[in-house]
Order: sequence, then structure tokens, then C-alpha cells
Amino acid sequence: ISPYNHGSNKTERYIRTINDMICKYLTGTGDLWPLYVYPACYSMNTFVNYTGYCAYEMVFLKQPPSLLDFELDPIYDGLSLPAKEYLKLMENRFNLMKKIIIDQKVKDQLAQYYRERRKYPNYNTFAVGDMVYLDSEYCSDLHTSNIKLKKRWIGPLKIQVVLDDSHYLISNWDGRVNPISMHANRLKPYNLNMGIISDGQLVSVNTVKQLFDHIRKMRGDLESSENNEENSEQNQN
Repeated sequence: ISPYNHGSNKTERYIRTINDMICKYLTGTGDLWPLYVYPACYSMNTFVNYTGYCAYEMVFLKQPPSLLDFELDPIYDGLSLPAKEYLKLMENRFNLMKKIIIDQKVKDQLAQYYRERRKYPNYNTFAVGDMVYLDSEYCSDLHTSNIKLKKRWIGPLKIQVVLDDSHYLISNWDGRVNPISMHANRLKPYNLNMGIISDGQLVSVNTVKQLFDHIRKMRGDLESSENNEENSEQNQN
């Protein structure tokens, strides 16, 4: 799911599917497209998806009516039962369907997770304390009327809470946590250049712990250097 969508991607995708189904039967100018709307919707609502149930059955808790026979069977439909027993029957059916759908959803998510992990075995997620950039140009300190003059990434910010492998809660350096979870696609590592070259490589840190450890090390080296200077002066005296 794109982090920039406005929440209607599922609806737009559904409309696109119906549109593709209708176009398969149109010719010429396509003026007869309204005739195919109801059949296409019926097909979508009665198609059994990966959960083992169709959309109609998920909503009404019963099999959809057949196009060949619209006569209702009162015994099969449960309408001949008293109201309380009928509601109990529907409630039990709903709980059973809900459990099956949730179990199937978790199973598919795990399968997708393992498939992606095999595809990218070296992929590393963010951890608490990591310093990151956030893709949020509207929150930057650059505001111009030119779409080319913009600052997409703001930071550094800190990872405060890991919700899952792709969603995180971040905060600024004052400790204020943004209550809105951020997707990993909107984050990238922040590497702070320490201005020091060690073993031919530029030293940089990307976690708060590394930064504090580096500051402590610099303070320790500074205090050690000052103590050595004091001892040297005392020895000279």
C-alpha cells in the first residue's frame, strides 16, 4: 500500500476489476455497458475467494441466490425457525466464518513474510534507538511555491517503538513521540558524520547509543589528555 494514498485504493481496485470484466463483452462504441453492470457485480459478490467464502455469504451469512432458481427454501434458509433460534444459528455461523477467515489471513501473511525473507535474506529492519530520516516534505522548514524546490527528508529522528517489521513510532530529540505509525517506506537510515577518519574510513554513527558512546569516548580522551598535561606540568615543576 502506498503511503501517499487517500484510503480509497481498495475501492478503486474493485472498480477497475468490474471495468475489466465489462470491457470483455463490449464491442463498437460500448454504449451497452450498463447492461453488464449487474452481472459483473453478481459475479464479484458470489466469487469464492481465498477465505473459502464469497462476499455475499460474508455479509448475509448464507449462500447467494442462484441465477437459475430464485425460489427460497425456508428450511434451508432457517426462516422457519423461531426468531431467537434463527439469530443464534446466524451468530454461530458468523463466529465459525470469522475464525476460518482470520486463520487463513494469518496463514497467508506468514507465507508472504517467509517468501519475502527468502527473497531478501539480508534485509534489516529498524530497531529502537536508530536515527532515521522521515519522508515528509510538508513538515520540513522549506516552503516554496516551486514544486522543484522542496526538501523531502527531515531529520534526524529516533525510532521509539517497533510495532512490526514495517511500522514504527518515531520521536524528535525532545522525546515527543508521533502517535501516527510510520511505514518503513517512509524512513531511511541517518548516518551522522563524526568528522574522524579511522583505518582509512570516515567514522559515522546511525544509532543514539553509538552517538552517546562516541561522545563518552571523546570526553574520556579529552579528560585523559588534560590529566596527562597536568601531570606533565607537575613533573616539570
